[in-house]
Amino acid sequence: MVKVKYVPILKLKAAELSAVKTLSDADKNSILPFFEAVPSYSIPKKYLEISGGDLSKYNSCIKVELDAQNLLTSFGDGVPFIFDTSLLFFNYRQEYLKNFINNSAKLYLNPIFAISSFDFDVAASIEHYCVKYATRPLFCMRINIKELDDINSLKTRLSPLLDSFDFYACVVDLQSSISDDNYKVAARFLSELSIIFGDDVLLIVSGGSFPKDMSRVRIDASLDERTISRSDYLNWRKINNSCDVDIIFSDYSIRHPVYDPSVEFHQSSSTIKYTVGDSWIIYKGSASDKIHYLANAKILADSSEFYGKEHCFGDLFIHEKKLIFEKEGVSSRSTGNATNWLAAGISHHIKVTIDQI
Repeated sequence: MVKVKYVPILKLKAAELSAVKTLSDADKNSILPFFEAVPSYSIPKKYLEISGGDLSKYNSCIKVELDAQNLLTSFGDGVPFIFDTSLLFFNYRQEYLKNFINNSAKLYLNPIFAISSFDFDVAASIEHYCVKYATRPLFCMRINIKELDDINSLKTRLSPLLDSFDFYACVVDLQSSISDDNYKVAARFLSELSIIFGDDVLLIVSGGSFPKDMSRVRIDASLDERTISRSDYLNWRKINNSCDVDIIFSDYSIRHPVYDPSVEFHQSSSTIKYTVGDSWIIYKGSASDKIHYLANAKILADSSEFYGKEHCFGDLFIHEKKLIFEKEGVSSRSTGNATNWLAAGISHHIKVTIDQI
């Protein structure tokens, strides 16, 4: 089994894929990325043309092919990653999985399929689809912290799954419920599971303390007001130092842990979200003026918090935008877009976290 230091949970979107693609080989080998497929709310023009305007055809074939190809480009063939389809529309999920497995086999991808304790039928379908390629799939059990409120019911659901399928990892996902007590509850449960799994299954606790939006931060806020504690990481560190089993850290990078599809339609502000040790520092900008990206890049790159342009792709991107601002000022059009800046922030966050653990 690959030695994993960190499991970042990432949406299967352009920014996240770009961020992972820019990691060094050494850093890629230190993580097990957990990609979440998300519903489609827009269709690239060229794929709409291929599908002849038929949205259902796009959903069932072309979207899946595009997702698989993007994963190959971002992370490479044969490298394990966790893949979760639980955010997809219920009636579409099985069809997506069938087509994804077909495309994964063609591209030599190595997905580990995330399922919940309610997903016996989904797991059985995945195994059925894999028969065509003479492979037996590996699974990742994803347990919501709320399920631990009724541990007996959870164990009843888990028993047939553990007896029937092969597991590579188990994640207890706290999402935004990241209290110190919840991390302790998750650690105790994973310790119990380790007796069943032995050393062959990765034990992971995930959660996220990044806020849903930046409304709480003013553009002219002081440094203290712009600083947000990474309480997810701090609470994990406490339990990992006191636990008798190795529990791997997982978070949602610089995204809020609860997916809100309405965000897809919001205009984002020109804000840089920068990880510094145990905190994030927010460099807030206006949604209507993208030049704030460049101005904030200069402020950040000239500050003591900046990790330096050699640290990672994200920091090199920030440094280059600072130079553009110094040369061209407020007249520059080379501001980059929200996807570029999110990719830079995620790249930096992943690198900082790898180095911390």
